[in-house]
Amino acid sequence: MGTKSKKSKPESGSNSVKKQKPDLFDSIHTQIHSFLNDLDCIQEAFQAVDPVLAEKDKARRAEISSLMKKISNKDGKQASTIEWYEQITAITANAKRLGRGHSLFRNNSLISLVSRFDEFIGDLVRGINKQNPDRLKNSEKTLSYEEVTALTNINQAIDRLIDKEVDRILRDSHSTQIKYLETQLNIELRDKLPIWSEFVELTERRNLLVHCGGEVSSQYLKICKTSGCHIGAKVKQGSKLGVDPKYFDRCHAILVELGVKLSQNVLRKIFPDKLYEIDSLIINHGVELLSDSRWDLALMVFDYLSGLPPKLVSKDRIKRIIIINKAIALKFSGKQNSCCQLLDSFDWSSCGSEFELALVVLRDNFEAAEKIMSGMNGKDPVTEFDFTTWPLFRDFRKTDQFRNAFKFLYKKEFAPRVEVKKVVGELQKTTPEAETTAL
Repeated sequence: MGTKSKKSKPESGSNSVKKQKPDLFDSIHTQIHSFLNDLDCIQEAFQAVDPVLAEKDKARRAEISSLMKKISNKDGKQASTIEWYEQITAITANAKRLGRGHSLFRNNSLISLVSRFDEFIGDLVRGINKQNPDRLKNSEKTLSYEEVTALTNINQAIDRLIDKEVDRILRDSHSTQIKYLETQLNIELRDKLPIWSEFVELTERRNLLVHCGGEVSSQYLKICKTSGCHIGAKVKQGSKLGVDPKYFDRCHAILVELGVKLSQNVLRKIFPDKLYEIDSLIINHGVELLSDSRWDLALMVFDYLSGLPPKLVSKDRIKRIIIINKAIALKFSGKQNSCCQLLDSFDWSSCGSEFELALVVLRDNFEAAEKIMSGMNGKDPVTEFDFTTWPLFRDFRKTDQFRNAFKFLYKKEFAPRVEVKKVVGELQKTTPEAETTAL
């Protein structure tokens, strides 16, 4: 169950046709959404390309092995001919390039993840200071005479100082960057993050890949030891570290988790009057993860939200929506017992029919679900779109009970093909072929 954010409509009149500058909240949210989307893009590119490179590398090595066997079966005179030598040399050189290219691709994919995280940190630092420029009062940053004379108003001066602050922060270590945000917002984040030591290790490994070709340094070992990072016994100074698919996927998950939790702390701290909008946006993101069957990430999102203090959640109904979606993530990730235990830990007696329906569906009581669904109005608070897309009904949609109730509500058969066509139509609108470039 997602939520609907209310958007203000533009005022009528001549000014309404002008392009409206997005407010700070919308800008920060857009940056957060873009960051999470870009991490997913990098991951999907990795998952698409890495197996291809691995297969080509494997095929080339098999070709070398086959050629070596042929050579070994020939007599010494034939095996030493120039033709054999040139062939094996060319194939070996190609295999080395493939292997090195594969390694570089993996390393650069991790570097891209961390680079995108750096950009995201810069966006948050900029947003925090824009929301409250007084944070810069104690700043020692100065503007040169040339910079001052180029300014036309005080806002430009503030923006310039903020840019300097962002540049300064991004030159520090990642640990220092997070500490800066904690200090600015008076929050505790690192101590409450089980993934903190893993985050430190992956950023330090990124530094090795960028500056040392992956060769382990004494600094890497010292920082990892101080931060309680788990590193293998074989990892010693001078040894080489790289990136394999399992490690890369874990790094992606760590940066997504840190990005979600960090951004939620920032938004709820600097926009306390927009809790409902913040709740709605992150819940909808979590529902998208559920729809994509990304159960672990969805569970991370809703587990975090369910642990927020009541004063940081806009409404009791929102809290219950969070719990239902967390239960969905538990159920479909194979944790049915934990799902039921979570539901049993809350009092649902005063809740509406949408929660009654969710409870019986999560417990696979589809006969009861049919009765409850048939007694709803089909509009509010669960709409036709919710019935056809919400992951809660993933299994229920496959049953006769769902089809019967759907037909009773909407006087038509449930037609998944129609929904598929809608999705394909939206996809076609976003393909490169549909875009045009102005000349």
